[in-house]
Amino acid sequence: MAKLLDKTGWKKIDWLLIANIVALVLVGLISITAATASPATGEEATLAEKLANLNFSTVWRQFVWFLVGAVAMIGVFAIDYNYLKDITPVLYWANVIILMLLFALATVTKNTVSWYKFGNIGFQPSELAKISTILMLARMLAARSGEEKITSFREFFHLAKYALIPFVLIAVQPDLGTAMVVACITVGMFFIVRVDKKIILISCFGAVAVVLPVAWLVMRDYQKNRILVFFGLAEDAASQYNVNMSKMAIGNGQLTGNGLFGTGGMSQLNWVPVKESDFIFAVTGETFGFIGGMIVLILFGLLLWRTISIALRSRDKYAMYVCVGVACMIFAHVFENIGMSMGVMPVTGIPLPFISYGGTNLVVNMAGIGLVLNVTKYKSSVDLKTKRS
Repeated sequence: MAKLLDKTGWKKIDWLLIANIVALVLVGLISITAATASPATGEEATLAEKLANLNFSTVWRQFVWFLVGAVAMIGVFAIDYNYLKDITPVLYWANVIILMLLFALATVTKNTVSWYKFGNIGFQPSELAKISTILMLARMLAARSGEEKITSFREFFHLAKYALIPFVLIAVQPDLGTAMVVACITVGMFFIVRVDKKIILISCFGAVAVVLPVAWLVMRDYQKNRILVFFGLAEDAASQYNVNMSKMAIGNGQLTGNGLFGTGGMSQLNWVPVKESDFIFAVTGETFGFIGGMIVLILFGLLLWRTISIALRSRDKYAMYVCVGVACMIFAHVFENIGMSMGVMPVTGIPLPFISYGGTNLVVNMAGIGLVLNVTKYKSSVDLKTKRS
C-alpha cells in the first residue's frame, strides 16, 4: 500500500489555482454580506451607519466553513494520491451506505431526505458522493488494460454502475440537481476514455425510455412544475416569480452594480428568493454589475482551464481522470446555477461553487481542489496526448 503522507511536492503548490479559489470565495463572502444586509434608506451619512445595516453572522459562518475547507484541501493535498487510490473502494461503499441510511435517519428538509442534522449543523452526503464517484470511476477506468476505446456493452455497464448507484440513491431523495451533476461527471470522464458510438446511442435511448419515466414518477409535484414551466408546458407563479426576480436583480445591477451600500437593491428588499445560496448569482450581479458578473465567469473559466491543463500534464491516467472529474463537477454546478439564475435552465437548487452559502458544498469543492493540487506535485511520466491518437 502506498504511504499515507507524501512530504515531497510542497514547493510545487499551484499558487495560481489557490489564488483563483480565494478570489471566488471572497466574491462569495461579499455577495452573502450583501444578500443578508438590511435595506439601505439612503440617509446613512457615515460609514458606521452604513456598516450598521450589514449582518455579519451568516458570512462569519461561511468564513468558518472556508477555514474548514482550507484544512480539508491541505489534508487532501498532503496525502499521497496513490493511497487515496488504494482506499477508494472503502470510501465509495461507505458513502453508498450513508446515502441508503438517509431514508431511515435523515431529517426531511424542503421535501427531500438529503440531510443529516446534528443540532444546528447539517450534513449532505450527496455532496461527498460526487467526490467518491470521481475517485471510484478514476480507479476503475485507470485499471483498464490497453488504450483502446470501450466497445463492449459488458465493460461499459460494469464501469457505469459505479456512477449509476449514487445517481439513483440521490435522484430518489429526490435531489435531481445533484443527480444530474453526477451524470455530468460520468459523461465527462467517459468522454476522455472514448466509448463506441453504438454504445452511446443505445445508452441514450435507454435513458430516455427508462430513466426519465422513472425519474418523473419519483419527482415531487413542485419539481414537475418547474420542468413543465421551463419548457412552456405549464404556468406556475412561484417558479416564474423566482426566476423573474433573479433576472430583474441582475438587470438592476447595470454595468458597475449597486455595491454593498446602494439603495433600492432587490436582494436586500427580499424580492430575490433563497438569495444567499441558490440565487446568489443574482445578488452578485446586482452588487457588482455586469462587469462583476463577467469577472466571476472569467474566474470560473480560469479555474476550469487550469484544472484541465493539470490533467493533461499528469503523470498517469488515474490522476488525469480525477482532474477531469473535478472539472466536470464544477462546470455542472456553474452552468446550472448561473443558467437557472438567468432563466435558461430549470430551477433545481444547485449552489454556485465557492460563492453560495453552504458548508458541505464549500468543504467538498475545496477538497476537490485539493485532489487537483495533489496531482501537481508530480511531473508527467506519460505523454497523454498520444492517448487520443
